[in-house]
Amino acid sequence: MNLKDDLTVETSDGVKGNWMPFYDQAFKVELDNGMRFITNYRYSLKDYITKDPLESGVKLIQDLQTDDYNKFNSECDKTMIGFV
Repeated sequence: MNLKDDLTVETSDGVKGNWMPFYDQAFKVELDNGMRFITNYRYSLKDYITKDPLESGVKLIQDLQTDDYNKFNSECDKTMIGFV
């Protein structure tokens, strides 16, 4: 798929559609043939969270909340493996 700056998309076999980002979390593709895909942008925990999981990391990981943006590295030019 080719995602374009104008939020349109075209597949390698010519199917067109639209795409939409969800903040720095994911993006959705809706094709004109009815197919829809959602994929998450890649992210990882900051080093200080996982530096020593047996020492202090377990507590830090257990206390993570969905709005703890300062504890994650977002890589919005990459996606996680898989799609929905």
